[in-house]
Amino acid sequence: MNLFVFLVAFLAGLSCLLYALCRLNSSVQFYTKYTMFLCWHLFLGVLVTGVSLLTFTFGDTANMWWWNFFSCFLDAKLLLGVDIEMLNTMDKLGVNEPCVIICNHQTSLDQLPFLRCWAPGRYSILAKKSLKYTLSYGLGCIASGVIFVDRKDAAQAREASKRCVKFLTEEKGKLWVYPEGTRSHQPETDMLPFKKGAFHMAVQAQVPIVAVVFSRYRHMYSSAEKKFDKVKIKVDILPSVSTKGLTAEDVPELTERVRDMMLKRFLEISPPFSNNNHKVKSS
Repeated sequence: MNLFVFLVAFLAGLSCLLYALCRLNSSVQFYTKYTMFLCWHLFLGVLVTGVSLLTFTFGDTANMWWWNFFSCFLDAKLLLGVDIEMLNTMDKLGVNEPCVIICNHQTSLDQLPFLRCWAPGRYSILAKKSLKYTLSYGLGCIASGVIFVDRKDAAQAREASKRCVKFLTEEKGKLWVYPEGTRSHQPETDMLPFKKGAFHMAVQAQVPIVAVVFSRYRHMYSSAEKKFDKVKIKVDILPSVSTKGLTAEDVPELTERVRDMMLKRFLEISPPFSNNNHKVKSS
């Protein structure tokens, strides 16, 4: 009992010390909250992996739901000060209605609103291959059937694309893709040009595209500036875009049309970018 009391007192004292330091120094606040953010992901990975092993479903895309389930109990607003406001929901998407979900990408913090964008049915996400090796988080991704892609390896990228189309057509799943790819570190960049891979997959599978828009938050969170303030992210789900009857020739126009629609909504729900050294611009 004495050891338990000591541990509680130690953790309480450490928490008070970190809170005080965070109030005094923004860099300490950044590193403290970012470490908590990483631990949050690692712990979720442990839980998802554990459940998949206990239920003998390791590698099944149905396990993606557990990320959403456990994240509801590990509240990001309470732990990290990240407030996510859903302007719309994905509930209107049915269980067996496959689609390609595309979203703008700003930082690794996008994982938090991603877990709030949920609809019935199977989910998977197209993620960069390096995430597979991020300890328990990567193991949790493997356990939940995440599709990894190495864009530097053309053959592997084609194989990943085939897996995605198969997931859409045979498993009737919902595939999440960040079409901007690697993010620009320029804070004034609103939205990078979209890669066409996700749109080719949607056209091949003849499934609709559902666009999800996260509002700008780089002024509240920035690894370059070592800033991690209270973050508020608005999330809107736009009307789906049909790909019925479209072919590969229609992909360039489809890509630009969806990007323009997303960029317009992004600017509507985001606070204006303010920096004395830069002007607001759209890539």
